[in-house]
Amino acid sequence: MKLFFPLLLFLLLLSGCLGPSTPSRELVQTAENNRIQVQFDKIEEAEWEGNNGFFIYILATSLFDYHVDNDFLYRMGSTIIDQDGQTYKALFSETIESDLGSDTILFRQFYSPILNDSIETLSIDVFVKPTYYKRNVVFQDLEDDMSDLLTNDLYIQQVQVENNQIHLNVFDVHNLNGLTVTLRQENEDIFPAYTRTSYSQETNQLTASYEFTKAVTEPFTLTLNRLKLQDQIWHFTIDVPTN
Repeated sequence: MKLFFPLLLFLLLLSGCLGPSTPSRELVQTAENNRIQVQFDKIEEAEWEGNNGFFIYILATSLFDYHVDNDFLYRMGSTIIDQDGQTYKALFSETIESDLGSDTILFRQFYSPILNDSIETLSIDVFVKPTYYKRNVVFQDLEDDMSDLLTNDLYIQQVQVENNQIHLNVFDVHNLNGLTVTLRQENEDIFPAYTRTSYSQETNQLTASYEFTKAVTEPFTLTLNRLKLQDQIWHFTIDVPTN
């Protein structure tokens, strides 16, 4: 249980998280995980290429040290269905330049046809895709008994060093099966002579021991090489007041 808790907390924080529901069903106009926040900004009637409809504007704010514009892709759902069963189709979307600061951008999506006057709220899906993930993740200045290290959403719970061996407990948002490790010392990348790993598919946890031909000198640098990257798409649902 001690090893499982950090992974559970980590994955919960990277999923789209909404506040707890209340009996009065208050409108949820903001949603976030520990990387990005999305917030309803406004809705306006409009026309696009001869189609009558409306734009929905969403603010996105980076909550970590990633670039809100270059490190994420944004879109809303391709359709919206209101309480009366009317379907609105997305025809166009774009990111808008704004003076909101380096951590926030504004994007909008056009839907058609025009809104029914009787509709007071819409429930919309917002999708955010992080594009900052790397195959090769570098951890520098490592020493024995270090813990809770996070780089590129790859989490090392603990590092232990015994002479020529390095022991790791690792969690990741990507599949850890097939992960390889190289040690960088004296400007040289060194592969382990022997590797022993235990992988849990259920928790995506890797416990590994890497044995090298020479004693490990501290501090040291490790490169963790992901076998492949899976698409990560975060799904948020927010409410849009229409008047």
